[in-house]
Amino acid sequence: MTGQSPASLKSGDRVHHPKLGLGQVLDVDGGKAEIFFVDAGLKKILLSRFSLSPLVPRPADPRLDRLDLGASANESSQPYRNVPECIEYFLTEYPGGFYGEKYLAGERSYKVDTRREALELLSRDALDGLLEEGDHSEVCRRAKTSLTNVVNWRESDLLWKQVLGDDARERAFATRLRTLLYGSRSAGTAFEQFVSWLDSLGAAKWPLSTYFRWIMFPEIEVLVQPNSVKTAAAAWRYDVGYRSEVTWNGYRQIRDFFQVVRDELAEVELAEVEPRDFIDVQFFMWVVSWQDG
Repeated sequence: MTGQSPASLKSGDRVHHPKLGLGQVLDVDGGKAEIFFVDAGLKKILLSRFSLSPLVPRPADPRLDRLDLGASANESSQPYRNVPECIEYFLTEYPGGFYGEKYLAGERSYKVDTRREALELLSRDALDGLLEEGDHSEVCRRAKTSLTNVVNWRESDLLWKQVLGDDARERAFATRLRTLLYGSRSAGTAFEQFVSWLDSLGAAKWPLSTYFRWIMFPEIEVLVQPNSVKTAAAAWRYDVGYRSEVTWNGYRQIRDFFQVVRDELAEVELAEVEPRDFIDVQFFMWVVSWQDG
């Protein structure tokens, strides 16, 4: 096969390799190109052996569009694996995938039970009734109960120490929680206001800030656990833009990352890994990202 002139390829170009598929050129040095392939990871290609031309128009790809070059080059990061390899590993660890007994009994059931309880304790009607009665303390008690099985108590302990027993702060939490879950304001505005109030108490942590919308609406919302997010993004070579400061824009970027994973699992069309919601997706990423940890 006729080789490609090195000068015709440059960093940022996207190419299609006959065996390795779609990739993005990271560097060209002499007769070699360093290319990251979605299906194969980072490879060095001899341009004398393969005729690779920049794809025009440059195709969009959710993986390559947010490619984290730092994670790709970091020897201490998790080894890159494509989607089929991740699925193979997950099914080895959890036979039957998202519908197998090991996953259902050991991981999903308690989260579903927690959500079922939250749907009762923190429903729109329940919150509206308690707020109308002025029973802000009960709203706080219910919210704390809902957190118990999923979020580490250390993440919320500072909040409850400052809120419980303080009438003004109980009212502030109760009204902001209601707005976060069911308010007429945009989701971003409600989120930012909730987080800003938590921050005033020094309690604006990612798990606490994202838990309530996730447990009520796991089909569209994610729970942000920082270590899990950072490890998953590194393994996926995805620039998730993580920052310790909790913001709506930061949350959207993290949610977009897990949506990419969800879409890729759906595209495989394998029943065992067809996700119902982000509960499934996030556990899948936790398992495959930590497999060498």
